[in-house]
Amino acid sequence: MDTTILPIKVSDIPAGQGKAIDVGGDQYVVHNDGQSIIVMENRCPHAGCLVNWNTAARTWDCPCHGSRFNADGTVKKGPAREPLPRIPAQVVDDEIRIG
Repeated sequence: MDTTILPIKVSDIPAGQGKAIDVGGDQYVVHNDGQSIIVMENRCPHAGCLVNWNTAARTWDCPCHGSRFNADGTVKKGPAREPLPRIPAQVVDDEIRIG
């Protein structure tokens, strides 16, 4: 996999928040935990639906069947049994690079 620079900066994501982004049709979710950046595939492992960031609960929520994921992608509530797939990421200055 080649290195891709995401079209979002670390400074665009407040600490404790997450954002969903599209990169040429590839869907990702990015969470800033205040210490590091976590990048995951935006695909619920249960049925493949796109998840959305729930600001109030600080969770990734799947609108299809109600699965909820903690900010780090681990399962909080099923029916999903697997976490959101992680993508290796590196922060260089304010850029988020994957791959």
